[in-house]
Amino acid sequence: MGGPGVPPPRLTATDRVARPAAGPAVAARTYGGAMATISRERVLAFRIRAQQLDRAVGSLHDTAVLDMGVQDTGPDGGLWALALRGVDVGSVPDGALSTVWSLRGAPHLYRRADLPSVAVGAAGP
Repeated sequence: MGGPGVPPPRLTATDRVARPAAGPAVAARTYGGAMATISRERVLAFRIRAQQLDRAVGSLHDTAVLDMGVQDTGPDGGLWALALRGVDVGSVPDGALSTVWSLRGAPHLYRRADLPSVAVGAAGP
């Protein structure tokens, strides 16, 4: 890629994401000859909403990240991730969450009630 004073190469494929410095449009795709352009702000807003980072209040039941497990590294990484999604981690009942070494060989928090499904999913084909 470009170094100091050398601009990065221009992306020409219409379905690739451009660097934010390339201008206001960060994603574009051709649909039946028409070009759809999405701003950086819309992309970020979508990702924030999809990851539930815009919620003021949430519960263990409705926090989607727990469906796939939330990585729990460090002393409180998983709880911090839940708190960012509106979960009052101070009121989580003892035993409601379990740490399992699952995805990518890393510790993840899951709802204890979901562990049978996690075991099936982690077993593979």
